[in-house]
Amino acid sequence: MTTIQIPVSDDLLHALGQRAIEDFLRRQTQLLRTQLLSSRLHDAIEASGIDWDKELEEAPQQAWDEYKRHQS
Repeated sequence: MTTIQIPVSDDLLHALGQRAIEDFLRRQTQLLRTQLLSSRLHDAIEASGIDWDKELEEAPQQAWDEYKRHQS
């Protein structure tokens, strides 16, 4: 993990406090990381060549058929 130093104005620091600013920036960087991972996941899904809409459409029927086979 890398540490970045960011200048913060004194009036903002006094108004909000160092802890609040650190917490805010921590949450923002976590959000950015989540967005990056989401984008990478989306790209990987697209690159797989699988028709995921079709898979999701057929999955309930396949699950039901398998359930019925095990009940017999």
